Amino acid sequence: MKQAGKQSLIAMLFVFFGWGFVTCLNDFLIPKFTTELSLSHYQANLVQFAFFGAYFFVSLLFIILGSIVPGWTRMMTNRTNLLVGLSLAAIGSFMMIPAGMAVQFNMFLLALLVIGAGFTFLQIAANPMMLRLGNPDTAASRLNMAQGFNSLAYTVAPLIAAGIFLAIVDFHGVMLMYGILGIAFLLLGAVIWFSIPKTKIAAVAKTDAKISDLFKHPIMIAGMTAIFLYVGGEVSIGSNLVTYLTSELHVKPESAGIMLAIYWGGAMIGRFLGSIAMSQVQKGKKFFYMLLTAIVLLGLIGGINTIKGLNPDTIFVFAMIVLAACLVFNRISDKRLLLSGFAVINIIIVAIATFVGGALGAYLLLSVGLFNSIMWSNIFDIATETVPAELVSAASSLLIMMIFGGALLPPLQGKLADLIGIKLSFLVPIVSYIYIFGFAVFCKRLEK
Repeated sequence: MKQAGKQSLIAMLFVFFGWGFVTCLNDFLIPKFTTELSLSHYQANLVQFAFFGAYFFVSLLFIILGSIVPGWTRMMTNRTNLLVGLSLAAIGSFMMIPAGMAVQFNMFLLALLVIGAGFTFLQIAANPMMLRLGNPDTAASRLNMAQGFNSLAYTVAPLIAAGIFLAIVDFHGVMLMYGILGIAFLLLGAVIWFSIPKTKIAAVAKTDAKISDLFKHPIMIAGMTAIFLYVGGEVSIGSNLVTYLTSELHVKPESAGIMLAIYWGGAMIGRFLGSIAMSQVQKGKKFFYMLLTAIVLLGLIGGINTIKGLNPDTIFVFAMIVLAACLVFNRISDKRLLLSGFAVINIIIVAIATFVGGALGAYLLLSVGLFNSIMWSNIFDIATETVPAELVSAASSLLIMMIFGGALLPPLQGKLADLIGIKLSFLVPIVSYIYIFGFAVFCKRLEK
């Protein structure tokens, strides 16, 4: 890879980390708002509706402008989208300060909407850039690596937010956190400005092709629904996991919040393992690298959670599941088979959490993140691999629009939690994983 490509890759890893960190904070705002503002589960889950709803509406606007404004795709290069996205993320973060001072829920939602709009621009640019920064044969591997850094942020965020958001009674901790993040996004924008030149890496392909041509690709259309349900299921679980753990394990919200590091840490481990499994590393060395990676990351997660005083049995159970995942990754590198297999595992796990519950359901539910790990990158790669190069950016916009699932499914689960209880509300993500399994099988049959 040329020097410009290496600089771009490093800069993009920081971008993935940054938006992962902030997205994870929503899981702590929900129980915070429920307690401090006396909101119902449904009302508190509107946090995700505001945040992820921006993905749908901004992506739709992006596509409309691309259709009616001459030269829009040439003007809105990936580099430009990154800079616009980071600027909006900074503005939205700073808006959380007056919202915290006024203690107004609607002001919080508006700030989250602006942050979500910024992240939409980041997603539109970042995912296709990672696919193009190197050998096409290892595109899924690179995207898994980037998603691994995204999940690293999800692992770190709970350890910080549990103490700042949930332990402090008022909103001063929230204002402090988002103020620091606003400054960080501005600094990252400056890094992007200087590290990513105006080269072909950062440009969107010039084309006269029509976005409507994408609907001639059935895998692309099926992939849009898969992204919708995957994001919705993942966010629904993360949003309601603190409440579930508090109810089933009878622990304090701060302790349950720290345990979220296992859920998101599993996604981090799985994505790094998936990056190795789908790389061009020699088969004999892959398992060694995966095992070494798993041990290091498990040590990090386990060490921090032990220091925080959580039950080490939780880490032991999780470590056994991670070891089993290493064996699966070592034997199966086909992205369609991995996607279908992991979907089945999540169906079983969430069903146990829904209908059995207790410590077994809680510990297993924490491991869902591990099996979520490769879903985004694999669905994204499968959905776009048959799309012509000149339409990949448009395809990316449509797929990112489907992140709207993260806006709709959490309030739906919240409403179910109000009506039938937190345990049975996890029927929502079960439906998501059933569809993803069907999508993977459908794509495998088309491949044959």
